[in-house]
Amino acid sequence: MPVRKLTSEQRLSRAIDIMEALYAAGESGMTRTEICSRFDITGVSLDEILEIVSTLADRESGARIICECRGERVVLTGDAGRVLPLRLSAAEGAVLNHELESLGIEPHTAARIRHALLPEELGYNQRVFDTVNHGSHWQQLSCAIQDGVRCRISYRSMDDAQPRERLVDPLRITANGDQTYLIAWDIAVDEQRTYRMDKIEGLALTEDSVVPHAPDVTSLHDSLARTQRSAKLLMPFD
Repeated sequence: MPVRKLTSEQRLSRAIDIMEALYAAGESGMTRTEICSRFDITGVSLDEILEIVSTLADRESGARIICECRGERVVLTGDAGRVLPLRLSAAEGAVLNHELESLGIEPHTAARIRHALLPEELGYNQRVFDTVNHGSHWQQLSCAIQDGVRCRISYRSMDDAQPRERLVDPLRITANGDQTYLIAWDIAVDEQRTYRMDKIEGLALTEDSVVPHAPDVTSLHDSLARTQRSAKLLMPFD
């Protein structure tokens, strides 16, 4: 009877389980026979799974996980211990916040979970019904910032009748009140600019890398005073 091959989803699931088992086994590792028997896989499937595990790396630190075969034993080596913890997306974080609130988890424990999983710098350490507006390009811009990729955005400021294209080096994303902003270096004017995320109407990643710039953390008030520029404000009549 032919051996049934694992689907890609099953291989990924087994890879996570085997990585955890190897990490727990420490320097002694596990034998191939032991792994195959424990996780109900063939030797061929094991080789495929070990290759998957060895491709894992942390995009920020560059830490890599390597499965080293020493004869019949498999040992987890590399920088496995330095891989940074999982960070949830904004949508996933909102669901987690909701569950932490509704289940009545002890506050100290809930705070530890939020600190480990949620991107606090984006303001998502709040309740699920907060109104922070991340726009439709938050995920792509977050990856572009981590990978250092120059972007082309379509953005309409208050003075623009139509969206206008900007070539920018994204620096960071920050939240203020119920809005989220992209801090980026505008290539055309060679200065730092701030763009409201929900007003970015288009985004394209270029093949160019960003040129390093130190983010200017000056407050809005100080920035306007320094450049002697005026600010246009919109507010309801009441």
